[in-house]
This record gives sequence, C-alpha cells and structure tokens, in this order.
Amino acid sequence: MEAPVAEAGVAGIAVLVLTIVVLIFLPYVFFILELLVLPLLFGYRVIFDKPWTVEARSGSERQRWQVHGWRRAGEVVGEVARSRERGDEAYAPPAARRG
Repeated sequence: MEAPVAEAGVAGIAVLVLTIVVLIFLPYVFFILELLVLPLLFGYRVIFDKPWTVEARSGSERQRWQVHGWRRAGEVVGEVARSRERGDEAYAPPAARRG
C-alpha cells in the first residue's frame, strides 16, 4: 500500500524541481545566450561593413536610408529628426544611400 504513496511523493518532487528549473533558471540561460550572441551580431556588422538602416516615418509615409558606420547612423538619426522638426520632409542626409 505504501508504494503508490511513495511514488506520488517522488513524482510531486520531480514536478516541483522541473517547475523551479523552468521558471527560475531558464530565463537566465536565455539571458546569457543573448549576452553571447548580440556582440557577435554587432561585430559581424562592423567587420563586414554592413550598412545600418535609418528609418523615418510620418503618418503613412516612410523613408529609409542605408548608412555605413554605427556612429554615422546615430548622426543621421539626429539630422533627420532635426529636419522633421523644421518641417523639411524631403531632407536627405549626406553620405546616406536611399534604401
């Protein structure tokens, strides 16, 4: 008679341990994987000189530019934002390719 009760206790403990692993430790595993993968993706863009996409939207209108360099892409974002504030919708940043 005691064997089924013991098996139920072991199964309950197994379910509890599995729940703890899934809810507590699995998010940490994914976080560590992100910490490893994101620098690799960023390095790939820098090493192989892949362009960054800068996009500006106004209502249903959308403009995109391909910009080489992370720093230059940040500068283009600022330039486009300032031009939009002035009302210049047709602004095209220098050294940026329309995409």
